[in-house]
Amino acid sequence: MYRCEICKQVTKPGEKQNKKIIKTRDRIYHNTDKYGKEVISEGTEIVKEINVCDKCFSKED
Repeated sequence: MYRCEICKQVTKPGEKQNKKIIKTRDRIYHNTDKYGKEVISEGTEIVKEINVCDKCFSKED
C-alpha cells in the first residue's frame, strides 16, 4: 500500500506501484574503454519521480 502523489488516495494492498518521471536533465558521462581511452557519451538522468496509482498513471498529461 502507498499513497498516490497525484490524487492523494491510498491504494489497495498488493497494487503495483508505478513511478512517473517528473523532471530529467542532460548528462555527459566520462568513461574509459578497455584500451584506456576516454569515451564521452551523452544521456539523460532522472531528477524527480513520483509514486502514482494505476488510474493516474494511465492518464495523459
